[in-house]
Amino acid sequence: MKRLNVGCGRDIKEGWINLDMVKHEGVDVIHDLNKFPYPFKDNTFDIILASQIIEHLDNPLSFIKELWRIAKPGAEINIGTVHFSSPTVWGDITHKRPYQSDTLNYFNIKYKDRKRRALSLANSGKEFFHVNSRIWFRYFFKPLRYVVNINRYTQLIYERWFSSLFRADGQSYDLIVVKPKSMRPKEY
Repeated sequence: MKRLNVGCGRDIKEGWINLDMVKHEGVDVIHDLNKFPYPFKDNTFDIILASQIIEHLDNPLSFIKELWRIAKPGAEINIGTVHFSSPTVWGDITHKRPYQSDTLNYFNIKYKDRKRRALSLANSGKEFFHVNSRIWFRYFFKPLRYVVNINRYTQLIYERWFSSLFRADGQSYDLIVVKPKSMRPKEY
């Protein structure tokens, strides 16, 4: 099982390929994540972790497409970022954009019609995932995660009506890679 830790910084994971743009102890591959393609073959990884990196990138759309390319069909990708309501979202000058619960629904396979034509809500390319998002809270707001994350609609209600009162800390997306049979490696 091949695992990739994208934008690892100093969070080096044993048994993973640790990728970062800065060379320091434990980094296996040095690459600028704003430069495409990444130095990996198609259909390489079973698990990809990208924690607190997407909000720093110039082109998050290309980043997601590149993760899709290097991931195997059925691979799990976990992307963590700050939520738009977080008090720290703009506290870091290197943050380029905020994220909310449905930001990655652009890639959600459930918004593609049965004839495999993209709907206006969905991506018109080939990169699709099963998308599950979660909103995270800190401190005494932590119990809110159980109510807010019941489903997509409770997340949207929270973001629309309550996020200015009860600030979230983070946003995560669990993606399962969906690839057409023609793009799968021969061992599938």
